[in-house]
Amino acid sequence: MNGVSHFDNGRRIGRRASFVLLVCANVLMMATASAPSPIYPLYRERWGFSVTMLTVIFAGYVAGPLGALLTVGSLSDHLEERPHLGPTGPASRAPRADPVLNPHNQPISTNFLGKDSSMRAITVRDRDAGVSGLTLTDMPYPHAAENDAIVRVYAAGFTPGELDWPGTWSDRAGRDRTPSIPGHELSGVVVELGYGTTGLTVGQRVFGLTDWTRNGSLAEYTAVEARNLAPLAADIDHTVAAALPISGLTAWQGLFDHAHLTTGQTVLIHGAAGGVGSIAVQLAREVGARVIGTGRADDRDVALGLGAQTFLDLDADDLQHVGEVDVVFDVIGGDILERSTELVRPGGTLVTIAMPPTVRPKDGRAIFFVVEPDRARLTDLAQRLRTGRLNPIVGAVRPLSETASAFARHRRTPGKTIIQVADEQGMPTSF
Repeated sequence: MNGVSHFDNGRRIGRRASFVLLVCANVLMMATASAPSPIYPLYRERWGFSVTMLTVIFAGYVAGPLGALLTVGSLSDHLEERPHLGPTGPASRAPRADPVLNPHNQPISTNFLGKDSSMRAITVRDRDAGVSGLTLTDMPYPHAAENDAIVRVYAAGFTPGELDWPGTWSDRAGRDRTPSIPGHELSGVVVELGYGTTGLTVGQRVFGLTDWTRNGSLAEYTAVEARNLAPLAADIDHTVAAALPISGLTAWQGLFDHAHLTTGQTVLIHGAAGGVGSIAVQLAREVGARVIGTGRADDRDVALGLGAQTFLDLDADDLQHVGEVDVVFDVIGGDILERSTELVRPGGTLVTIAMPPTVRPKDGRAIFFVVEPDRARLTDLAQRLRTGRLNPIVGAVRPLSETASAFARHRRTPGKTIIQVADEQGMPTSF
């Protein structure tokens, strides 16, 4: 009788404990329902968690506390083998059978890759080869370091001169890092988060900058520091968003952070129809400045259409006819940069991204700068785009396989050339 009594008592205790466990489980599920999956990695598939709890409850009902504990131990051993987001990246994960959905509820072709898997990317190996050294090849899927996000690239931007940048060929310690992937602007969808990464979620649309000394955006996937990415609204096309990071931040930082342009001042913007210049014209006009744009004859209509009051053809017009200006924004360098110093009025500023100036304005400042990532400013620029206050010019959209010809300097198009890596459904474009 005592044996039976102890067994009944065990079953009653098991039922009560299981009931408490079920209540706690449901509260926990409700609290974490909207949280990003890394917060609850082992049970982020909520159905799997529910099945686990029901199994434990059943075991407790049938066999008492000991049965429930043994069941928990067995399930824990099984669940520890399940893939989850973490610092080890995709190498420790089996391929997903269910696709991640983007904000449009379309499957993202994430193809979570194993450690031996590769992706398609544009690479460079020989610095002396120039544009002809750009090659479409297979590269390993990127590793998500701490505070990184892996982004499935939909569209990428590049700067033609970046093949001359030291960071394209060496890491921060000066060590050779070839074969390297160029391109530093991107728009896409987050498919993986590194350890400690916050502020982003898997499946989120983002755009931003890649690090200068790490592999870039001309690839199917890339690893990016999360702080360099900003959320992208569902109504902004990826190809338009990819034209904004470097050009938008450079224009803003040059005009306002360095030159401190204000209402009523006059600004001369070289390359007014280019990627940076076209955005600088729009931002300067919005703040109430008088804008003088320069470029080639074919750029006149574009620059005037963006809001420049005056346009100078650098091949035909005399730059000295501009008169004195408060700010010169230069993206060309060379002789144009040197001659522009004479146009800066006392107390004015010459800002350039082309090269450190060798000549300075007589009573003004000359500043050379390199654009800095800024998530808050990217978010602001995206909002300006959504409301129609800013219109990045996408001059051409090319597939990844045509990157080398897009880099060629003899190909001039207004605005910025964008490389489309995947379509809006996340499927790769023709290689």
